[in-house]
Amino acid sequence: MLALIAYASLYPFAIDFTRLVGELQGPWLEKMLRARSAPVDTIANFFFYIPLGFVLMLRAPPASHGFVRVATATTIGLAVSFGLEVVQHATLTRVSSMLDVSLNTLSTGAGALLALGYGRVEHHWSAASW
Repeated sequence: MLALIAYASLYPFAIDFTRLVGELQGPWLEKMLRARSAPVDTIANFFFYIPLGFVLMLRAPPASHGFVRVATATTIGLAVSFGLEVVQHATLTRVSSMLDVSLNTLSTGAGALLALGYGRVEHHWSAASW
């Protein structure tokens, strides 16, 4: 799952790490706050991380509280997204944006909530006696 997200985030892999070092010496966070992706990328950013949130919830220990599992999955999505957005500073073809980070984080949280709901419905149906 993470490999697919990295692939989609960094394709076409025109990465120049000297560019990254140069970008990170300037006001990179300010640039990320002002940058905006293309509308199609904005939509993709929202939907692309839903499977990550879903899978992270399914892999979480079921004994922990649902809120903790959702918060953990969402935080992992935030960290992955932010890390990839920082690496995008090394590319000429991608836009590094905090809007993307926030949409990816919301998407991860939505996937985690879907998994939480799925688990509850599955438990309800398995407990029902026919």
